Amino acid sequence: MQNALTAFIVELGARIQNYGYCLANPSYLKVRSGQGCADIYRLLNKEWFPKDKVRLVLDVGANEGQFINTSLALMPDIPIYAFEPNPNLIERLHKRYDDLNVKILPFALGEKPRKALLNVSKFSPSSSFLKGDSQLSAEFPEIIFEEVAEVEIKRLDSLVLDDIELRDLLLKIDVQGFELDVLRGAVGVLDRILVIVCEANFACLYENQCAFEEIILFLRAHNFYLIDIGSPIRSRHSQEVLYLDLAFIKK
Repeated sequence: MQNALTAFIVELGARIQNYGYCLANPSYLKVRSGQGCADIYRLLNKEWFPKDKVRLVLDVGANEGQFINTSLALMPDIPIYAFEPNPNLIERLHKRYDDLNVKILPFALGEKPRKALLNVSKFSPSSSFLKGDSQLSAEFPEIIFEEVAEVEIKRLDSLVLDDIELRDLLLKIDVQGFELDVLRGAVGVLDRILVIVCEANFACLYENQCAFEEIILFLRAHNFYLIDIGSPIRSRHSQEVLYLDLAFIKK
């Protein structure tokens, strides 16, 4: 009885706290309603994030626009360049965002410019250039890879994005184990980036994925330091951390 009462009080306190956060941040309501990334909103909606200095957002792995919506809620006047190679999502993204300050770019980013095979999942956020590991299937049996699509990969630091100057950037990366490849293809513009938000796997979910330690060491070598982390996604079986978002800021 006491345990049930304690759990109820904890849950009630969390609900009250969340209600207070919504009142203080009205734009969070739209994000929390399923149209954005609530955890990344909370991650970036802090004093350390130089929101007033960001001039351009690069969304690498845009999927269905979850981070686009989050960015529009936090910084409605800042243009967004969204990279998404999944052919099943590109038309949908154009329909949703072509009338907004958003540019959809239908290719992937990486270290070596080339054509590559994208493993397309029925659950689109899990699509990856890497094959799923056994732990991915064990944790998320609903993830089924239905097809393979040949897509184009380009280097970020080789791109000329219309007449927009690549500086004072917020770079978000969510590419299912391919994060380090994206960063290596961005070395020529890392000095123009203010903040990087990067999803990192702690558990082995994809074959040959980069480790979160590799991401931290790579960015530390380029004068970025880890300033904050998002809420971890944990195993439903062991409660180990599977993945979370890391936030880095330029020194």
